[in-house]
Amino acid sequence: MKPFLFFVGLFIMTSVYSPAQTKQDEHLLDSTSMDIYYENGFSAHVEFNDGQVTWQLISRTGSQDATGQESYKSKKIADKIYVVSFLDTSRHSFSTFIFNFNKNILVASAIRTKDEANFLDNATIKHLHLKEN
Repeated sequence: MKPFLFFVGLFIMTSVYSPAQTKQDEHLLDSTSMDIYYENGFSAHVEFNDGQVTWQLISRTGSQDATGQESYKSKKIADKIYVVSFLDTSRHSFSTFIFNFNKNILVASAIRTKDEANFLDNATIKHLHLKEN
């Protein structure tokens, strides 16, 4: 009976701890900003603050200025390497970014459900202000 109670107690303690830890780890890039230059000519200024990712189009030939803001989640996968994901509700797309701040590069993937488009782009990061939480 004692081993059973021990495992039940351990399960309860880890269950309570895990959501708090997960919630804390979701916004690891808050207070970080950068400019992102994609190989396809698209570029944007991106900021992470208060659990939100905000982007503003810098330039693209024949395109209107665009801005957006969504809630994001992140996970550190190695030293200065992060994976970030968010749902872009305005474009009906799910985006995933892998940031390598050691090399100032990223790989971005987006899946749009509205027009069934898939994207996988490489980009360079400039003007980085990194704050790791």
